[in-house]
Amino acid sequence: LPGDAASVLAVVSVSGRALRHVAPELRADRGIVEAAIRQDGRSLRHAEAGLRADRRLALAAVAQSGRALEDVAPKFRADVDLVLVAVTQCGDAFGF
Repeated sequence: LPGDAASVLAVVSVSGRALRHVAPELRADRGIVEAAIRQDGRSLRHAEAGLRADRRLALAAVAQSGRALEDVAPKFRADVDLVLVAVTQCGDAFGF
């Protein structure tokens, strides 16, 4: 993918999973990660670890795709509110 933030933002806004092909420093960019998870919650798995540990981003990811519960920081898998959102979005998320 192109290395500039504006181009990457445009790409991940259309295909969130493209985040996996982005340079590490851009996978740590909150705006880019937010755009990716708005399009595909599962793209959180490709974000920098610190952003995967951000509750607001984790909540946005599971709201978009309950299966993203598998990709959030482990501490959130016991967060009742977050798990409820994930299971409401996708009943299979309870297994994660």
